[in-house]
Amino acid sequence: MSKQGQITTTTYIDWNDFISIITRLEKDENYKFCLLISIGVFTGLRISDLLTLRYSDILRKETFSIQEKKTKKQRSIKVNKDLKEIVARIVQKTKMKDLNEQIFINKYGTKPIDKSYVNVKLKEIMIKYRIKLDGNVSTHTFRKTLGRRVMEVN
Repeated sequence: MSKQGQITTTTYIDWNDFISIITRLEKDENYKFCLLISIGVFTGLRISDLLTLRYSDILRKETFSIQEKKTKKQRSIKVNKDLKEIVARIVQKTKMKDLNEQIFINKYGTKPIDKSYVNVKLKEIMIKYRIKLDGNVSTHTFRKTLGRRVMEVN
């Protein structure tokens, strides 16, 4: 964790590394972080907005709307076909019954997971899977990865 006033930089994940990470997380049955990274990168949402999502937002619609917490703007997001497949596969593997349940709930089932917990786990995941990054990894990495991908494709 950085000290107050300290300048930090977050980097992006190379697209091939991103695909590798989500594939390996799913294989290792780390479904929560497989979904978090997948949804984060495919939608470009901030962590505060990601943590409010429900399975039904992604599986039952082609697009979903969300009011962003930071900007208070209404945003409509088209659900990527690949993302929908990943979420559907994990719902099936976990035998999820209630699709209106929040996706990123804590282990006690009482509230969404914490942003600082996510940042710590992301660092652990990058080390575990030997993903080399040119900067720091944090929840903002999802948005940077999407931005980089859009820039590369166009």
